[in-house]
Amino acid sequence: MSKKNNNSYSLISILLIIIIAFSFGVLVRQELVGSKKMGIISKTALNIAEIPMKLFKIYENINKKEKDMSIKDPNRKPFGKSARHYNKKKKFSFYKNHISNRNELLMISRFDNNIRRSVVEIIDLNNFNILHSFKSNISEIINENVNLKKAEFIKNIGRNQSEDYFFSNPLINKDGSLVFNSSSPLIKVNFCGDLIWINDTDNFHRSVNIDHEGNYWVPSQIYPHSIDKELVGDYWGNYRDDAITKISEDGKILLQKSVSQILIDNGYKYLIFAQRNYPSDAIHLNDIEPALENGPYWEKGDLFLSLRNLSMIIHYRPSKDKIINILKGKFFNQYDVDIINNREISIFNNNVFFTHVPEERPNAERRRIITNSEILIYNFENKKYSKKFQKAMRTNNIKSEYQGLVEILDDGSMLIEEQGHGRLVFIDKNEDLEWEYINKANDGNIYYLHWSRIINDQATINFIRNNKNKDNCIN
Repeated sequence: MSKKNNNSYSLISILLIIIIAFSFGVLVRQELVGSKKMGIISKTALNIAEIPMKLFKIYENINKKEKDMSIKDPNRKPFGKSARHYNKKKKFSFYKNHISNRNELLMISRFDNNIRRSVVEIIDLNNFNILHSFKSNISEIINENVNLKKAEFIKNIGRNQSEDYFFSNPLINKDGSLVFNSSSPLIKVNFCGDLIWINDTDNFHRSVNIDHEGNYWVPSQIYPHSIDKELVGDYWGNYRDDAITKISEDGKILLQKSVSQILIDNGYKYLIFAQRNYPSDAIHLNDIEPALENGPYWEKGDLFLSLRNLSMIIHYRPSKDKIINILKGKFFNQYDVDIINNREISIFNNNVFFTHVPEERPNAERRRIITNSEILIYNFENKKYSKKFQKAMRTNNIKSEYQGLVEILDDGSMLIEEQGHGRLVFIDKNEDLEWEYINKANDGNIYYLHWSRIINDQATINFIRNNKNKDNCIN
């Protein structure tokens, strides 16, 4: 009898569940499409039915936000294991051989996690006091002055948060104004950080350098690309068309030419398109170094172009649209190139090569640093390379997988930015560490640097020192 009762109860329970489910479905349908809705009853049923989907969307949004934070916003993501051994170090560290009477100033471009914004700081190298800061809200400048619906900006910027924008290789002028980009339009602000002009013709990126006429040379991306469709093939519309761009003091484009087209016009088409599977980012122009004086191996106005993805330095003469020389074979995925005297250039050799991961991840890449990054000197007189401060580079474990720079001073010392670890080191002429800077925030984490530089122009130094304590702007 008990077994019969249990079976009856089970059958009744199943029937009740079916009836309730059917009724619930009717109520949901009535709310969605029915002509006779049941007011609060059908509305409540619909809300209950949507709970699983709402929970899934919440999870999806959280997951997407975390993914975006770690991938799209590298500035606000602290370095991982690679920089942990610097966490116990002070922000600035002096060493016994520190010179306390330097006239030059240091300009640091960095992400400041304490205020969640990128900043530029001008620092006295004698005591590391901050003489002046640029804290312009780059996000506001771009959002208020640029049509972000333009195709090139949708494709390449795609961000509206101040943490994502940064001062890339900022250049300070004699009047205290600052020129910079953020893989974005080119921007000029005054000493107070207020906007002077913005050029949004194309995306500008990486280095900013000034020539003998007072014009700026900045890498840019031509969009849509200017290269013949027959050459680009399947990459049509996605080919990154890096260009050299000459900008006047008031922000006008005076010259712009595709680096790919320069190679094509000079008979070097094969360097790009002879590869079976060339990347859409085939060139990756990251530095333009203009010659300020005539020399035995170049003319005033010539350019040295660093092409990272071809592991190549090009000596180019814009006045004749002619490639004078091509340097390659001794460095891998390099960044910064500088003229250091009338017969030598320096190259920051990241010393990185790529190894592809297994076939199941065909688009993924791994970077590997062979030993450490290197400072290479190329001598045009004897056509030979030499390595500078190799011992110091190894001793101080300088390894920058990407970006990074070196600036050699007149006294033989050098500034090195190890962007991959958020670190600056200053090495004297004897290869001894003079001082070290770690971009460490109050949370103990280390954040990005964006191509700092030494200020050695006396007129600019005088302007900064004379205006450092004035209250004519809030900064």
